[in-house]
Amino acid sequence: MMEDKNINRLFQEKLKDFEVQPDPRIWSNIEEKLSKKKKRRVIPIWWFASGIASVVILGLFLFIQTPNENLDSNEIQKTKENPLNKYENIVTEETIKPIEKLEENTTKETTITTAKQTIQTKKKEKEFLMVEYKIASKNDSLQQSDDTVKGYTSDTKIAMEKSSKKSSKDTITEFKAKEKGLEKQRFMAEVEKVTKEETEVKEQKSRWSIAPVFGLVASNSFTKASAIDATLNQNKVSSRETLSYGVNIAYKINEKWSIRSGAQIQKVNLETQNVAIVSGIPFANNLTNIEFSGGDNLFFANTIESVNDLSTGSNSNIEEGNLQQEYSYIEFPLEATYHLFSSDKFETNIVSGFSTLVLNRNTISANSSNFNRNIGAANNLNTLNFSANLGLEFRMNISDNMKFHVNPMFKAQLNTFLEGTTNAQPYTIGVYSGLIFDF
Repeated sequence: MMEDKNINRLFQEKLKDFEVQPDPRIWSNIEEKLSKKKKRRVIPIWWFASGIASVVILGLFLFIQTPNENLDSNEIQKTKENPLNKYENIVTEETIKPIEKLEENTTKETTITTAKQTIQTKKKEKEFLMVEYKIASKNDSLQQSDDTVKGYTSDTKIAMEKSSKKSSKDTITEFKAKEKGLEKQRFMAEVEKVTKEETEVKEQKSRWSIAPVFGLVASNSFTKASAIDATLNQNKVSSRETLSYGVNIAYKINEKWSIRSGAQIQKVNLETQNVAIVSGIPFANNLTNIEFSGGDNLFFANTIESVNDLSTGSNSNIEEGNLQQEYSYIEFPLEATYHLFSSDKFETNIVSGFSTLVLNRNTISANSSNFNRNIGAANNLNTLNFSANLGLEFRMNISDNMKFHVNPMFKAQLNTFLEGTTNAQPYTIGVYSGLIFDF
C-alpha cells in the first residue's frame, strides 16, 4: 500500500484547481430576474434577518469546521487516516463563499436553492472522489502485496543465489582442502617410500659392523669361598681389576635384533689374604689344589695361631702373607642384541647370550714381606669353561658409519673348577667400550 503522504498528494493535486461552478441555469435565472422591472416591494427586515439567520444556522449545522491551515495534531492525524476529511473543509469553504456573494443580489429563496444545489454538487463530487479513493487504496494494497511478493521472491532468489554461491564456494574450498590433503598424503607417502628405500639400502650396506673392545673387569665369588683350597675359606678373598681387550663382529638381522660374536681376553685375579706361610720345615706343600713347582718347602695355614700349635722346628720361618691366583681365558661370546629405543644421537640395547672360555693362563704366587714367588698353578681349573652373559649397551652416533658404545656386562661362570675341589662360584663384572664401525 502506498504511504499516507502519497495519498494526500494525490488528492491535493486533484483538488488544487477545483472551483465551484454553479449550474448555468442559476445565472440565467438571476440575470432574467435582475433585468425585469419589478415593483419595489418593501421586505420586512425580520424576513431578511430570519433568512440570514437560517442560512448561518444551516451552514453551521452542515459545516461545523472551517478550513484551517494550522491543524492541530488530532486533525492532522485524522487527515492522514482519511484525506477526504480535508476535502470536507474545502467543500464547506467553497459553499459559503458563493452564498455570501448571492446574499447581496438575490432573494432568500434563490439563495437557499443555490446553496442546496451547490451542496448537492459537492456531495456528488465527494462521492466520486470516495470511489476514486477506494479504488486507489485497493490498487495501492494490491501494489504493495505485489511488491511484497516480488520483494519476497527477490529476497528468496538473492538468498538462494547467495546460498548457492556460498555452497559452491564451500564445495570448492572443501574440494581444494581435500585435494591439498591428498597431495600432502601423496607427498608424505613418496617421502616415506624414498626414506624407506634409502633406509633399506643403508641397512643392506651397513648390516655388518666391527668393534674393537676394551674393558675393565672385576672378579668375585658368590659363596666367598677360597678358590685355592677349602682350608682357607675363612680368609678374606679380594679381586684385583684386570683389563680385557678384543674385537667383536655384529650382524643386524632387522630393526630390533642383531647378533654379535668375536674374541677377547678375559683375566681373573683373586687374592686370598692373611695366610700364614711357613718355610724351612721338612713337611710342606699341604695345599692339594696347587701343583707346586721349584724346590721350596712351604706350609700354608689360615692363621699364624694355628701354626704355633704345630712342631715346626727351630729353623722354620713363619710369616703372614697373601696367595694370589691369576688365570685368564680366550673368550668367544655369542650374544643377541635387542633394540629398546633410540633417538637421533643415542641408542639403547639389551644384550644377552653366553661365552665359551678357553683357559690360556694359570699361576699362583705367594707374597710376604721377605719373599715374592711363583709357587705353581691351580690343578682344579677346567680348560673349557662357560659363562652366562647379560648387560646393556648404550650407543652414541658419531657419524653415519661410526658409533661409540659403552657396554656394562655381568658374566656368571658356570664350569670354572673341577667338581668337589672348591665351593667357589666365580663371576665377573666388566664395563666394555669402544668404537663401532658399520660396513
